[in-house]
Parts: sequence; structure tokens; C-alpha cells
Amino acid sequence: MVYFIIFLYLLITAFKYTNERENQGFSLNLKISFVIFVCLAGLRYEIGVDWFAYQNSFISADSLDKVFSYSSYNDYALTNSFEPLYAIYQNIIRSVTDDVQLLFFISSISSISLASLIIIIS
Repeated sequence: MVYFIIFLYLLITAFKYTNERENQGFSLNLKISFVIFVCLAGLRYEIGVDWFAYQNSFISADSLDKVFSYSSYNDYALTNSFEPLYAIYQNIIRSVTDDVQLLFFISSISSISLASLIIIIS
């Protein structure tokens, strides 16, 4: 039921502000929508088919001090199954915390911020 209410709010907001971006309500509703999306994406726990893959990868990830101890990139690539930039991103977060939930929360904030910025610019 909660998801349905959130969906209705976002749908009504999208139709209402399709052509009225100069309205003050647009800014407030964009902020509310941002918080809703960050909470939905960042606070998910064991939801989705990829959640466990990201959790296992995060648990087995090295911290940044161990990353620089590899003799070559090939040695580092053998231990990481994800793309190089994501693996480094994951290593940075792993250096700060052992909680995989923080990885999801930071990822949701960064991706939704980028999407919101694109909406504001366009």
C-alpha cells in the first residue's frame, strides 16, 4: 500500500509539473521526490536479484591500503569481478565502513542526485 501511495504522488507530481517548472511548488516537490527515491533505493535490504551479489562482492572487497599493495593491475583484476571504477568506488567505501547498506545508500544518493541535476538542467 505504501508503494502505491508513493507511486500516485510521483505520478500526480509528474503530470502537474510537466510544463510548469518555474512554479515554486516544483522545487519543493522535486526535493520531496528526491528524498522518496533515495529512501526507496538506499534503504532496501535484501531486495532484488542483484543484492546478494553486491553484498558478497563488498564483503570480499579490499580496503584502499590493500589495493595499492598489488604488484600490477592484472593481479588486482583477478580478485575483483566488477568493472574497475566500480571496484575502486567499492574499495573506498569499504575503507570507511564494513556495512554494505552504506554502499547502497551512497550509491542511491549519487545516482539520484545526477538524475535530479539532469532534470533541473533540461
